[in-house]
Amino acid sequence: MKEKFLFFKMHEAIDETVEATYKSFLKGNEFFNNLRFQEALVEYENGLEKKFDTEKFYGLFYSEYIIKLGISYLISEQKEKACSTFRKLGDETNFSVRNFLRYYCQ
Repeated sequence: MKEKFLFFKMHEAIDETVEATYKSFLKGNEFFNNLRFQEALVEYENGLEKKFDTEKFYGLFYSEYIIKLGISYLISEQKEKACSTFRKLGDETNFSVRNFLRYYCQ
């Protein structure tokens, strides 16, 4: 038995809100990768203003989005915002944010 699965058809399930958030994430990444953290913060924050199902798209880009937003807050000396941002992904048992929480949010 064979079944064809076209990954390019998956975009039909993604709504405009997620697409706009993802575009903000990509723009923010450009600034982040060029060490322009203030501009990255603006893009990342704009993307998160839109509401979408974070559980559904968690594995696609959401966790990386939150981590880079938190790092941008840390570098911009906004420690409280960084800590609350990292906690969106969990506590010290989540290894993707564990060290940020242990070393910067105590």
